[in-house]
Amino acid sequence: GLDLVSEPAPGYEHDWLVGDCLDPGTSDTAVRGVDAVVHLAGNPDEDSLPGALESHVHTTARLLEAMVAHGVDRIAYASSNHAVGRTPSGAELTTTVRPRPDTFYGTAKVAAEALLSLYVDRFDVSAVAMRIGTFADAPETVRQLSTWLSPDDAVRMVDAAIKHPAPGYTVVNGISANTRGWWDLAPGRAIGF
Repeated sequence: GLDLVSEPAPGYEHDWLVGDCLDPGTSDTAVRGVDAVVHLAGNPDEDSLPGALESHVHTTARLLEAMVAHGVDRIAYASSNHAVGRTPSGAELTTTVRPRPDTFYGTAKVAAEALLSLYVDRFDVSAVAMRIGTFADAPETVRQLSTWLSPDDAVRMVDAAIKHPAPGYTVVNGISANTRGWWDLAPGRAIGF
């Protein structure tokens, strides 16, 4: 585990590194010896465009550079529904629609997805961009009855992303099987989520 906080959650049974994945040395240390990278780091709130790019694109670049250096060939990336947030509603939301970010945060997620795609093509790594909806213990609004991702399903999604034999570059919609959902779940099912 790599985080800015000094202590992992109770019950965490793996190595823990305190640091910032923007630092190349920290990313290098964190990636050395692992089988896959699960990249959940980043500011989850709206920021300036430079701040959002640093938080989401630059951190992803540092981790990808370390992965290539150490022969790690799998990354599961926490992208966001904000990458397609301006897509008109009314039809099923597929993962093949063009990027239509709704914020600088969403713009940075789109850019990070493009960076993942480049590394898949250039360096033969596999990457799953998980466009997470509303991650919470339970839905709190009517909209969240459609966009909710349960904690248990988040774990299942990450597990599928790092264990699928050869996802290449894949985007999945990160929501639970909500009865009011309009997001296409087929790409997630194709990797075992």
